[in-house]
Amino acid sequence: MGIRFHPTDTKLINYLKRFFKGELSLNQECPILFADIYGDQPPWEIFGANFEVKYRYFITPLKKRRIKDTRFSRTCAKGMWKGQTGEELIRRNSLGPVVGFKRKCRFETSDQCGHNNIWLIIEYQVADSFFKKNNHIIKEDFVVCRIKKKKIMDKEKNVDHAIEAQDGDVAGIINPMLIEPNHNNVYSTWKDLVGVFDEVEATTTKFESKYNGEERDSVASTRRQRS
Repeated sequence: MGIRFHPTDTKLINYLKRFFKGELSLNQECPILFADIYGDQPPWEIFGANFEVKYRYFITPLKKRRIKDTRFSRTCAKGMWKGQTGEELIRRNSLGPVVGFKRKCRFETSDQCGHNNIWLIIEYQVADSFFKKNNHIIKEDFVVCRIKKKKIMDKEKNVDHAIEAQDGDVAGIINPMLIEPNHNNVYSTWKDLVGVFDEVEATTTKFESKYNGEERDSVASTRRQRS
């Protein structure tokens, strides 16, 4: 408990290098598994049912529409992974050589399945300098991916539903706040309530008139004493 697999960008590039060298065994004990992300499965099936895990890591092949194409196709079952950024350089340090690249994508689908725009992926690719240095290794189009599912804020959704319910029944909310019948049923109608408001207003006016008159008498008395 308290320990999780969350490698840095350069660490993931190193895992991919070990895969190309044949030094990485992708079994159940390895935190990185093999999956065909751009294949016949949607991301939620690849990710699995254990949504308590924030990230999952996979090595997957890239696919081209045609052999001579230089660009890769990122379509899969139920939708496609749409690029959110271009290639970002990965270096060992700020001044070190480029060891790889990464690209961020978001899953988009037209199906009403509740999975549109909630799956995110970062795709990591080894730089060509690795294959030039290790010329005995055949360059293949494999990448390592970090997949994440965005959490839907249920609390915000509940608040939105509550607001919608209130907007749909304004009278049902306001009337009980303004009209609170007592045991004698004095204010049981809107007409009775208006009458009460008139009585309150008249009493207030009478009080203000009396108060202002007393204040004027007090001021006049004070002036006579001074004079």
